[in-house]
Amino acid sequence: MDESFKRKPGKFICKLNDFQIGEIIGAFAGDGSFYHNTHGRSSMYMIRYFLSYQDDKDYADYLANIIGKTNLNTNMFFRKYKGKGSTIELRACSKDLYNFIKTYIIWEKSDKTCSIRLIKDISGYSNDFLRGFVRGLMDTDGFVETYNISLGVISEGLINNFKTILDKHKIESKLSIRKNREGNRRNLYICRVLRKKDALLKILKTGAAQI
Repeated sequence: MDESFKRKPGKFICKLNDFQIGEIIGAFAGDGSFYHNTHGRSSMYMIRYFLSYQDDKDYADYLANIIGKTNLNTNMFFRKYKGKGSTIELRACSKDLYNFIKTYIIWEKSDKTCSIRLIKDISGYSNDFLRGFVRGLMDTDGFVETYNISLGVISEGLINNFKTILDKHKIESKLSIRKNREGNRRNLYICRVLRKKDALLKILKTGAAQI
């Protein structure tokens, strides 16, 4: 049995502020997954975050610290590809955490990555939550181009959530679709921040800035 299942999970207690909640939800929406394991009469719910080994070591520690504030244990695994560090996998085992995440976002069982999105209109969330959500998305699926900061996902609903949040705070952005022409991959939705880039960068760095 996987070592992560042998550790008894702590009882989930949410001691997070809205920004921190938004961040763990955004990071899950960007590059997270859910796995339900059953073994005899036992059942384990596993939440996993996948991050870049090369770029996200500090963020993996930061995210583990936030999840730790909910009284849960976390495990970190380092994956290699062709002998080099490739992926950091951060795990937390908790049915309560899974149910907590599901109060904010929704996805289709058949295809989580393509369908994940916020449950409610953004007006139903606090500004602190939305800023945290943006940071979580950018730290998992965001990237920096020569002139822009961009987010790329395959969920149309999720990219629309992201752009609507930017629109609300008057951060100009442009949405485009990189269509798959070969038939073996999904379309990629890209949102590029065109102006007020410094305001968005400040949010990603501090988690406390007002737009």
